[in-house]
Amino acid sequence: MKRISSLVFFALLSLFVSSLALAHGKAETTAPQVLIAGPSNGQVISGSEITVDLIATGVTIQKADGQHVDGIAHFHLFLGTEEMTPKAGEPLGKDWVHTAETKYTFKDVKPGKYVLTVVLADGKHVPLEGATAKATVQFATEASVGQPPPATETKKEEHTMEQGKKMDEKMMQMHNQHTMLLVIGLLLVAAVAVYVFFFNK
Repeated sequence: MKRISSLVFFALLSLFVSSLALAHGKAETTAPQVLIAGPSNGQVISGSEITVDLIATGVTIQKADGQHVDGIAHFHLFLGTEEMTPKAGEPLGKDWVHTAETKYTFKDVKPGKYVLTVVLADGKHVPLEGATAKATVQFATEASVGQPPPATETKKEEHTMEQGKKMDEKMMQMHNQHTMLLVIGLLLVAAVAVYVFFFNK
């Protein structure tokens, strides 16, 4: 009878630990996200070159290879006068710039107001699903009228540092969850050992 009780206890324990592991796996799954660290919204840029700084989380950035692999993506950028909304499930066209670098420079940009759209796409250039896989920013060149004064490099650096801080906090939360689940697992193993030692003689 004690042996049957032990088997039932072990079965329930295994089911509980498996549920914890599954929940932990879901907690660590981060949705693909792209952030535009620069330029910033409302910025007025002097000159004809626009340097874009990008940050991606939840995916590994690699050059497109014509294949769809979960967790692998690259950047697609579109510089225009309005926000671009790509069609779901369809490859992005040649009017989009695609790159695996976190920094890209548009050259020979004429004076005016612009909207930069950035999308994460797979190796087949198909946009990834999810609202966070797309980001936009509005800015203008120096010749535009009625825009706010140029943003300083200090503000740009502060914006980048703020984005990095948010990602660090997110990673710390995931680490704390992992540690908590590990401690619970160790306590359960210890409980099983005590149970077997004292009640299964």
